Amino acid sequence: MNQKEIFGLHVDFNSDDSGTCVATYSGTIYATDCIEAFTNWKKVLIDENIGK
Repeated sequence: MNQKEIFGLHVDFNSDDSGTCVATYSGTIYATDCIEAFTNWKKVLIDENIGK
């Protein structure tokens, strides 16, 4: 598993064959698939950088 964390968002890229990922932010699960997880991860980066 490869975990990325930035601005409090955790994206776990599981090493299983399904390619499932989990993205959580402040305890909320955002996605269970790698493409969605990465998309949400980038969105949070943008929101955190521009929204404050």
